[in-house]
Amino acid sequence: MGLGAAVGGAIGGAVVGGLLGSGDSGMIAVAMALGLGGFVILAIQTGTLYGAGRWAGVALAIIADPGLRALAFVAIAALALAVGASIPFGTLLLATVLPFTGAAIVVWWGGGRATVRAVFIDQTWTRLLRNSFHTVVAATALGFVAAGMPLVIAAIGQGEEPSVVAGAVLAVVLLRAPLVSPMLALQSYLTVTFRDAPLLARRRSLVLMTALLLAAGIVSLAIAWGAQAVDDLLSPLYTLPPVWVLVAIVFAAALVGIQSIVGAAALARGSHRVYSLGWVTTAAGVLVAALPPLPFELRLAVALTLPVVVGLAVHLIGLSSAGRRRSHAV
Repeated sequence: MGLGAAVGGAIGGAVVGGLLGSGDSGMIAVAMALGLGGFVILAIQTGTLYGAGRWAGVALAIIADPGLRALAFVAIAALALAVGASIPFGTLLLATVLPFTGAAIVVWWGGGRATVRAVFIDQTWTRLLRNSFHTVVAATALGFVAAGMPLVIAAIGQGEEPSVVAGAVLAVVLLRAPLVSPMLALQSYLTVTFRDAPLLARRRSLVLMTALLLAAGIVSLAIAWGAQAVDDLLSPLYTLPPVWVLVAIVFAAALVGIQSIVGAAALARGSHRVYSLGWVTTAAGVLVAALPPLPFELRLAVALTLPVVVGLAVHLIGLSSAGRRRSHAV
């Protein structure tokens, strides 16, 4: 499954890199292959750990990706400031996607390998393969939503100053990771909880959604207060987007977290097709939203926010329809 996502990511990365006319098209293909393959493998391991109740491995899965991502970008920013030169786009892209692969390796050696080998499958192979197909498609789309934004930023930032594009990539990665990465890791936990204790899952989901929105509000206030100082510190290598774009990045990340919660509810009900359709809609929407010839900052904000709203709506509508069908069947 991870190999299929890696092959698809490599092909897609090479095609998109060629369309962008980028000299980094080979690097883009490698990065997308490593990122999507690593994300799918990490998602499979995390779900297996939750299902088996291996909580130490679950904790490792939750902290590995955001921890490695934060270390990578702090190191890159420090290196850029030390040498007085901007970091090539290919390097930024690798730093965005490699934490998925690194986290998958860490979790595998930290308990994932033994857990996967000990798991017992209680479904028919036909149903397992069908559900696995939808889940892997969704995981690949979700991997693009989580790690493919630097590629989109490069596409919509053609003709912009390199410092503007680099600043946008840095802002998107650092502001999204604290909100998105933990929610992606919690998807499997929420799926199991929705299945085994629906009322408890609903209460905890409401708490998580509220916490996400509150965190987004607090971060937005901090941005309004300190963005200019950070921009002055990073200049001239990185030029951060305007404050309103930074706020849009934060709330878009919160929406991705909320979609992760709703997607987990869809999986728990066995609605794998709805789960897949919602994330594919979001991923495709990012690409479509990047096409209109709008100013760079506006296009970036639209590509980050609008597709998630539409994908979340698809999940909610699919869940509602599944609930009505189930109630009629009863």
